[in-house]
Order: sequence, then C-alpha cells, then structure tokens
Amino acid sequence: MTIFNTPIITACLRLVALSCARLSGWQMPSSKPDVAKGILIGAPHTSNWDFPLMLMAALIMRLEINWIGKHTLFWGPLAPIMRYLGGTAINRKASQNFVDAVVEQFQLQSKLLIVISPEGTRAPVKNWKTGFYFMAHLAQVPIVMSYIDYQKKQLGIHQVLYTSGNAEQEIAEMQAFYRQIPGKHPHNFDGYDAPEN
Repeated sequence: MTIFNTPIITACLRLVALSCARLSGWQMPSSKPDVAKGILIGAPHTSNWDFPLMLMAALIMRLEINWIGKHTLFWGPLAPIMRYLGGTAINRKASQNFVDAVVEQFQLQSKLLIVISPEGTRAPVKNWKTGFYFMAHLAQVPIVMSYIDYQKKQLGIHQVLYTSGNAEQEIAEMQAFYRQIPGKHPHNFDGYDAPEN
C-alpha cells in the first residue's frame, strides 16, 4: 500500500495540491496518461523543486507513481514508510544489473509507473543515462515524457512513447524536445535552446 491508494489521506493531499497549484499559478495536466505500467521521465531536472512539483501533479491527476531505492533503505521500521511513500526496493547484488532488476519488477506487478530523471543529476550533462530506455524496451512498457516549464509555470505530459529499440535516435529526439523547455535553472540543462526575443 502506498500514499496514493489510501483514499482519505490521498483526498486530503489532493486538495492541498490543488490549492497550492491555484495559489502559485502553476498549470497542471488536465488528464493522466492511460497507461498501467511505464517509465515516467521528468526533465529538465535542474532543481530540488522538481520532485515536489511532480508529486503535486501526480496527486492532482490521481496518478500513482513509484520511485526506485536500494534494498538497504527498506529495513526495519523504515520499510513500510518507504513503501508507503511509493518506494520500490531493488537488490542490485541479487540481480544481474539495475536494468534487469527493474524489468523484473514490471513483470511481477500489474501496475507500476516509475519516475526517473534520465539526466541522473541536477548538474548539466551531455549524455543522458540510457538505463531508463532499456528498462522500458525490455519490459515492453511505454516511456511517458513529462516536463516542467518554469517560464510558463506549466507541468505537462508531452508524449507517451513506445520504444522501437533504436535507442540512440529516440533518446536524441527526446533530448531535442526537452532543450526547448526552460527548467528552474536553464543553464543546468546541457544544450538548452533559449527562444529568441
């Protein structure tokens, strides 16, 4: 059980999220992507504020999201708290690699939407980590391309992408889209293409 499927708490948090969005002027997606399983990527990731905004959008859309953590975080009294907050434990040592471990989670669960930042850091990087792509491709689940536009104060879903296996081309196309989106700190996204005035 997670925070997203405890109706009373979720309803209260959703009201808080709706109020925060309204008061702060943020526009949130009007509908959620029609997928039961997938990799939800968030970019550009340039600030610690990205996660609470993503969580606010998930609550407003009634979208159950999960995140990945090392199995060592899920011990003793912390385990139920971590799972309640949407965490999924991965034992990297027990698996061939991290990608395979996530693919296995998709095979075991009927509903799973995992949030991943392909940049892997808030600092500028020329090359994205490609694990998210191969997780989706091997598990045969879509990639949901979400974005946070701090200039327009808008969080949205750009596209639901089903991978073809051509990772280099499709990741390049994704990056090209995100280069048009200003993060909170645009200079922290490599190749950000600022619009001309």
